[in-house]
This record gives sequence, C-alpha cells and structure tokens, in this order.
Amino acid sequence: MFPAIVLSFLIRNRSKLPDRNYVAKYGTLYQGIKVENKTTTVYSFVFLLRRLFLVCIVVFLDEYQFFKPMLFLQAQVAYLIYTGWSRPHDDKWYNFLEKLNEVGLICIAYVMFLQTAFMDD
Repeated sequence: MFPAIVLSFLIRNRSKLPDRNYVAKYGTLYQGIKVENKTTTVYSFVFLLRRLFLVCIVVFLDEYQFFKPMLFLQAQVAYLIYTGWSRPHDDKWYNFLEKLNEVGLICIAYVMFLQTAFMDD
C-alpha cells in the first residue's frame, strides 16, 4: 500500500513539489529527482515497487526456484530501460551511476543462472 500512497502524493502535488515548504517537509522523497516531468516524478514509486516486487519474488516463490532468477532478471532489465529512458536524476553522474549499478545487477542475474541446476552443461 505504501508505494501507492507515494504515487498518489507525487502525482497529486507535482506542481507544488518545487515549493520551499514541500521541499522542507517531503524533500527526501524526491531529492535529486527531476519533478518537472511526470515520468521522472514517479521515480520513487517505481523504485519502491521494484524493491517490493523483488521481496515478493523471494517470499512467495519459494516452491518455484527456477522462476526467481528469471523474474529478477526481467525486473532489472525493465528498471534499466526505465532509468535509461527517463534519466530521473538531476545530475548526469547519478544517472550514469544508476545505469552502471543496474548493469552490474543484470550481470549478477546471469551468474545466478549459471549457478542454478536448471541449465545443462
């Protein structure tokens, strides 16, 4: 429910987010994020939703071990596409660092495939 509340808050108050009072109260929610654009304003929601999805993969797919690496990889690729397309951070360095981290996690996901017993040698 928490990501939905964050999304509702960010979309409803998008025009007020640069205001000094909003930055003082809620600035940590969108600090360093471009709020002029709707696709970048929802970055916090997408980030929280992805993290929640990764936790749900681990918790609810305990019986289906072969789905975990596949869903993890798909979630990481989708998130990399979103961050590469929208460039949500104000600073170019943070956008580059975000993409670098996601590429690293995608490499880890491929190594997870190699470490499972689901692929033939």
